[in-house]
Amino acid sequence: MLGTSEELFDFIAKRLVDFVNREGEEYRIKNKRPQQVRELGLTFSFPVKQLSVKSGVLIQWTKGFKIADGVGADVVTLLQSAINRQHGPKIDVVVLVNDTVGTLAGGRYWNDDVMVGMILGTGTNACYVERDLPSHAPSKKGEMVINMEWGGFWSSHLPRTYADEQLDNESVNPGQAGYEKMIGGMYLGEIVRRVLLRMAREASLFGGPVPAKLREPFILITPEMSKMHADESGDLRVVAKILRDVFGVQKTELPARRIVHDVCDIVTMRSARLAAAGIVGILKKIMPDAFDSGTSGSLKTLHRNSMVAKRGDSGKIVLAMDGGLYEHYTQYRIYMQAAVNELLSEAQAKRLVIQLSKDGSGIGATILAACHSQYRGQSHKSYETNEPSYAPHEKMVRFGDAHPNATKSQFTQYDTKPTNTQFTQYEKPSLRSSGAQSDRPNLCSSGAQSDRPNLCTSQSQSDMPNCQPPSQHSVSYIYGLNIFEQ
Repeated sequence: MLGTSEELFDFIAKRLVDFVNREGEEYRIKNKRPQQVRELGLTFSFPVKQLSVKSGVLIQWTKGFKIADGVGADVVTLLQSAINRQHGPKIDVVVLVNDTVGTLAGGRYWNDDVMVGMILGTGTNACYVERDLPSHAPSKKGEMVINMEWGGFWSSHLPRTYADEQLDNESVNPGQAGYEKMIGGMYLGEIVRRVLLRMAREASLFGGPVPAKLREPFILITPEMSKMHADESGDLRVVAKILRDVFGVQKTELPARRIVHDVCDIVTMRSARLAAAGIVGILKKIMPDAFDSGTSGSLKTLHRNSMVAKRGDSGKIVLAMDGGLYEHYTQYRIYMQAAVNELLSEAQAKRLVIQLSKDGSGIGATILAACHSQYRGQSHKSYETNEPSYAPHEKMVRFGDAHPNATKSQFTQYDTKPTNTQFTQYEKPSLRSSGAQSDRPNLCSSGAQSDRPNLCTSQSQSDMPNCQPPSQHSVSYIYGLNIFEQ
């Protein structure tokens, strides 16, 4: 995190090559097939000036990274050069996406109602589908996915405290990422530590001198803080244990442990409410008059192989959410949803569905890499794969709704374990074929789907020809690499 860009990307490339070298036999080249290249979709969780679908210049490092160089360089070139230096398997970076855009693409692959992608993990960011574009915007369809980089938002209205000011001043990027430093999982434990340190200094919170470890920055990580917050025991024994293990406070009184628990609660609630305010701001921007009825939203897990019904006239807006802070911190989710409900009317709140898209940013990058694969549509011989078998007319897994004759177990890996079956790739597969397959949603094409954003193009490439989604053969060779988001 504090070295050079070459050291950083060489580290990433080495781990990537090690991973590819360990892949199972079912994913290796067979039958002398011509495809010798692994194609990579790169999720890069830092501000980038996107120049094309596969190039972008780094604007700045965030999330505690302080690399000596790299700003102003093309991150795809940096990674590709590092991969080439490994002299291992042939891997080409074909798509560069922000983690929020990857999450949006991954969510929309299954559900057409997804209009917002959001990250709540180490840091925070969001993107959304913009339909009110200026006339000079390079989009034939009048829609574009906007990466907000909202972690850098700042306003005098944000409830900044002495702890926030101290944290910012002592960070590797003072004066930057103000909103993220009040919300992101990287910082919540540190904010709690700074509050407790002041209490220990000024009010002898733990009795006696200030514990030495309480002075160490970032010694309290957010997962440990969340454990203290979740402690429901009468004597708060989990709080006592973490204070002992992390700060070396051997003995604490129950009133002090209650104060620590309250501090965790306040810091978490503030973060969740600020995140909720950002969500509501997006909703008011993209569909200010669209919330009037619907069913209650709820937390749902969007598994990789799950299938969600194709968009109809639901009138819902679905927010695809990725990130460990949201996924693992139950009370955080509760506070955030309560704040959204508070800021919206009851009817409006019911129209919003926040959907957990686990690992969505990496999966989304893989989907977009497949859309831009140079091998899509090629004909290959049959080979073995751990995918369920399909009848000849079912060449592709449907994007949105299941085939009328399909059973649930055909699409959900958690219901029945697929057998190792023979799968034959037919010539020129396309999700835009005629007949029963023609109504499936398409992330990659224009035409009949013109009311939907094209997630396969960047601003400079929005006029490119239609790109077909991946055939089954290409998925085995396409990877999503998610850098630096948890």
